[in-house]
Amino acid sequence: MSVAPDIDAVETYLRGLQQRVCAALENADGAGRFANDLWERAEGGGGNSRVLREGAVFEQAGVGLSDVRGATLPPSATAHRPELAGASWRAIGLSLVVHPRNPYAPTMHCNVRFLVADIPWPYPDDGAERFVREIALPAMQAGREWHWSIRPTKSADQLVGVISLMDKPDNNRGFWIDPDWQGQGLASEASAAVTRFWFETLGRSVLRVPKAATNTPSRRISERTGMRLVRTEEGQYVSGPHLTEIWEITRGDWCARSSEKATQARK
Repeated sequence: MSVAPDIDAVETYLRGLQQRVCAALENADGAGRFANDLWERAEGGGGNSRVLREGAVFEQAGVGLSDVRGATLPPSATAHRPELAGASWRAIGLSLVVHPRNPYAPTMHCNVRFLVADIPWPYPDDGAERFVREIALPAMQAGREWHWSIRPTKSADQLVGVISLMDKPDNNRGFWIDPDWQGQGLASEASAAVTRFWFETLGRSVLRVPKAATNTPSRRISERTGMRLVRTEEGQYVSGPHLTEIWEITRGDWCARSSEKATQARK
């Protein structure tokens, strides 16, 4: 089972790593010392760019730590994770550049980065519009995702939910139904339709669906449609970390079930 990241532990580790790297470089140089350049970011966060100049061994060395935050992830960052559209984020990183005085000694450069995003909640007023404009439509045009609205037959102008297919590892189908319309079989009907599209139209070999272990209605849909539980892990939700179940059905199993249902219907 995977564990939700502890961002504070990452920060503590990288700050300590900066100290250890600087101490090791000072010891190797023998003369130079690192100066601190503390800075702040207007949108949130800041860092400490530590620089050693004109040392005995190193002409210049920089070990920079950044810990920055933002209110909203850019569209490019959520193109493959549409559920994070509008999410706030925090990024921590350590960057190291070393220029030795010896012209035959190579310059060294490396980076360590850690990024975590929080699912937006309460959902922003323009969240749905931004999701469609910045995430769903571009992904559909690129052939990575397929999205449908869910509407009652007798009131086709009324939007009561959405259902989506995504070409992502372990996350191929997801839906949302207005609570006032739940329990009426809409999710089951929509899931059956898009699953057929996944296997027959798109020709995919396996469908995998993640869900919170506590989401009993969603679990029942998977059970009724012949899916099997393949893995559990910890996932992030608006209410915090929860156990997540990964369910799957193969094209072969789906075809067999569909053929059996068709045979029973003809009897």
